[in-house]
Amino acid sequence: MTLTEEVQGLRYREASLRAKNEFLYDLLNGIHEGIGVVDEEDTLIFCNPAYAAILAREPGEIVGRKMMELLRGEDGLCPTENAPEANSERSVTFDAVIVTPKGAVKEIRTTITPRFDSRGNGCGSVASIVDVTPRRQ
Repeated sequence: MTLTEEVQGLRYREASLRAKNEFLYDLLNGIHEGIGVVDEEDTLIFCNPAYAAILAREPGEIVGRKMMELLRGEDGLCPTENAPEANSERSVTFDAVIVTPKGAVKEIRTTITPRFDSRGNGCGSVASIVDVTPRRQ
């Protein structure tokens, strides 16, 4: 393989990766369900706009914060129901009532799914949240 062919191959793979990245970005940012990713230290490392909106925040306000700080902090949300203990091997779904920083009461359905690295070690979780308040009223 010539150097020119190698460079063309690299450019093609780079363009393909860029297109896949744009597709995933559009997908995650276009859905109404909130998606958040937490690392192994319980720090929110990603959330889509819907996740932040359900929590009455902006993504920049919550990404990088510990979930316990976010959920129980003075300026954070206040869960009024306890979530079940997350299972490190399978997903768990539960309903909770939260009070946003602005005082709005919301009922949310949360599904937490563990994440694993290539060696099978736990490396955080992905949470999907849906505001079910309108359905309950």
